[in-house]
Amino acid sequence: MQADTGTDRDTHAEARAVIDGLKRAVAGGDDWYTATMAAVRNWPLTSEEVGGREFRYLVGGEAFDWLLLAERLTAEIGRASCRKMS
Repeated sequence: MQADTGTDRDTHAEARAVIDGLKRAVAGGDDWYTATMAAVRNWPLTSEEVGGREFRYLVGGEAFDWLLLAERLTAEIGRASCRKMS
């Protein structure tokens, strides 16, 4: 995952913390939708590249594509669930 640059914050670490918190919440029995919306609320990145795919969450500098971010986050939940089942 590549994080945005240009700030003093470590947005890469913040994004990883949001993903880890989402996985813990769902694994702990929280509703996946509610946990995902909380992760969307706390997401620090406007764009990133994951697995060769570019995700641009901020469109035109002002419109936030929360559905794209929800897709990205639920894929993380799916990967975590698959690992648990193996």
